[in-house]
Amino acid sequence: KTVLQLAEDISLWLDRLTSLREIFAPLMDQSDREELSSYDAATVVRDVAASIRPLMPATAVQVVSDARVALPLAAYAEWQAIFQNIFLNAANAMLDEQDSKIVVHIEARNTGGVISISDVGTGVDLASSQELFAPFKRQSKISEERSRLGLGGTGLGLTIVRMIAENRRCRVGFVDPKNGFSTTFQMSWN
Repeated sequence: KTVLQLAEDISLWLDRLTSLREIFAPLMDQSDREELSSYDAATVVRDVAASIRPLMPATAVQVVSDARVALPLAAYAEWQAIFQNIFLNAANAMLDEQDSKIVVHIEARNTGGVISISDVGTGVDLASSQELFAPFKRQSKISEERSRLGLGGTGLGLTIVRMIAENRRCRVGFVDPKNGFSTTFQMSWN
């Protein structure tokens, strides 16, 4: 490589490193870890999607919200952890897809809300989907070559999602996918 190419590579690497630091910013800020607040769901979801863009650059994320929906009282870092895990799982399931997309529907329901996150990846067997929330349970239906590109993979992501969600009185699980999608994760609360 020429000196110019090496300089460009280093510049790209530094840009990516800066972007990756933003992913963990809520964990570095004491108030994001400890202060409980009722955040706007669409704002949090959009923030998370933007912060992990470097990890899933080919994945389009669309957020559809019918009204301002407040998440249950929690620390910002907790919501970051939930949505990062769900988005990265979806991105990993779509590694073999040419047109990867995630659509997030946020709806107000009575005194609570529902967030549905759908993707066009490999899909989830609904009959055994609850097992995926157990520690170290994994389901990967992508090629081994693509699997090496994925993030995570310890089988703890959905366990963490459920643990945090239940602590905040939310229900989580997989539901029948919305039209045109292969997987829909849903979180609801009253």
